[in-house]
Amino acid sequence: MARLYPEDKTHVSSSVAGTNGYMAPEYVMYGHLSMKADVFSFGVVVLELISGQKNSTFNGDPDSRCLLEWAYRLYKKGRSWEITDPALAQSAIPDEIAMYIQIGLLCIQSDPRLRPTMQQVVVMLSKSPGSLDREPTRPGYPGSRIRSHRPGGGTSHTAGTSGASNPSTFSSSSISNTVSATASSSAPT
Repeated sequence: MARLYPEDKTHVSSSVAGTNGYMAPEYVMYGHLSMKADVFSFGVVVLELISGQKNSTFNGDPDSRCLLEWAYRLYKKGRSWEITDPALAQSAIPDEIAMYIQIGLLCIQSDPRLRPTMQQVVVMLSKSPGSLDREPTRPGYPGSRIRSHRPGGGTSHTAGTSGASNPSTFSSSSISNTVSATASSSAPT
């Protein structure tokens, strides 16, 4: 979506437009549009593909408000495998899925400066499982209290937003191919 706007335009002055659940918190809250907003959307898609759940209608855990929060909690507890769709888990390689979850979580961090670029995502996807050295911080999601730096200065505490569409069942290799193809096509040439 960020590619639709000129590079020197980083703020949208009209109403926010986009699919609910894929929009980055900084775009929804401040109209700040950047390539990192697209990275956020990519991370949501990755987590939805792996979990088989919609972020916007998530009901997998009564203690979590959305898929993003649930995935982050399980990741921090060392139990990220639990977000894997049971149909996918039958044929998936656990270390690969754990790496994709970690990449997805890196992409949805609430602070856009901490999110990788799509070029960095492509590099991460080419690494061996277990070799990523970056740890994700809290994601931006509905009702979350996030600390962000407003464009133009200042700090605020506010809520983020997220949700998404229903993925189909995929094999581990089809997720790898989908994630890699999407990351490659999103990376600047």
